Amino acid sequence: MRLTVLGCSGPWPDPNGACSGYLVTYGEHSLLLDMGSGVLSRLLRYQAPEELDGVLLSHWHHDHASDLLVYQYYLEQHRGNPPIYAPLDEHPLRNLCGALNLQDLHDAGKLGPFALNVCPVEHSVPTYAWKVQAGGKTLVYTGDVSKITDSLVGFAHDADLLICDAAFLSADWHEGMPHLSAKMAGELAKTTKGAHLLISHYSPKQSQRDLLSDARSVYPKVTLATAGLRLSV
Repeated sequence: MRLTVLGCSGPWPDPNGACSGYLVTYGEHSLLLDMGSGVLSRLLRYQAPEELDGVLLSHWHHDHASDLLVYQYYLEQHRGNPPIYAPLDEHPLRNLCGALNLQDLHDAGKLGPFALNVCPVEHSVPTYAWKVQAGGKTLVYTGDVSKITDSLVGFAHDADLLICDAAFLSADWHEGMPHLSAKMAGELAKTTKGAHLLISHYSPKQSQRDLLSDARSVYPKVTLATAGLRLSV
């Protein structure tokens, strides 16, 4: 598998960037993890959006799903309507996506060569981590998460690449915050079989150097997500 970071900012995009969106490819097949603000335009640099095998949505917050609105316009003029696997809880944004091929994420088992699984995580709205497997490799994407639970630890254990929410520095984090610190992301990575940790979903105001230092204080194999970054899994 190959990962391309289309966007990784939260809760708004940085200049020339985008919010959460991760393109995963394997051979001629592809899927997209989240479609936040600015992701569709960046996706167009790499492939025709109507040819995705599917879109996997972690939750309905705008910085993870707002480009689904303009994706509907795009699909009106192009053949194809890939499945969008998403939480089917009531949300105003979901209610605006009626033209899309929305599917319950619990029904996502296989898309082309990709085997898919989900795990509920702690956040302010119903949110799910995704596991994508192909070619003997495993990618785990936490989505937004505020707490490391036993279920998330077990879910992420076999990851070769762990894309983890790391919005805060540990010095600024306190109980009740909606996202993990970079150090906490490192702590989660320590429970895996040795995953490459990709820390993401940080504010454009946050120091990238400090985030990396925070994560690497507990785990060495860390990369900071940036728009356009490409990694092999």
